[in-house]
Amino acid sequence: MPRRSTDLYICDIYESIRIIVEDAVNLSFNDFKNIKNKRDAIFFRLMIIGEAVNHLPKLKSQFEINFHEILRKYEYMK
Repeated sequence: MPRRSTDLYICDIYESIRIIVEDAVNLSFNDFKNIKNKRDAIFFRLMIIGEAVNHLPKLKSQFEINFHEILRKYEYMK
C-alpha cells in the first residue's frame, strides 16, 4: 500500500479540528461529560489527529502532545 502524502495527513488534522470546534462550540464541560455521543466523537477526532501527527515527524517533534494521557482521561470520563 502506498504511503499517504503529507498533504492528506494535514487535511485529516484540519478536518478533525474543524469538526471538534463545530461539535464543541456551545458545549459546556458538563454537557461534554454527560453526552456520550459528543464526547466519543470529539475523542475519535483527537485520535485521528494523533495518528496523523505520528506520520508527520517534523510536526510531531514540534509539539509536546501526550495522546496517551488524553485517552487515559477519556477512559476516566466513561
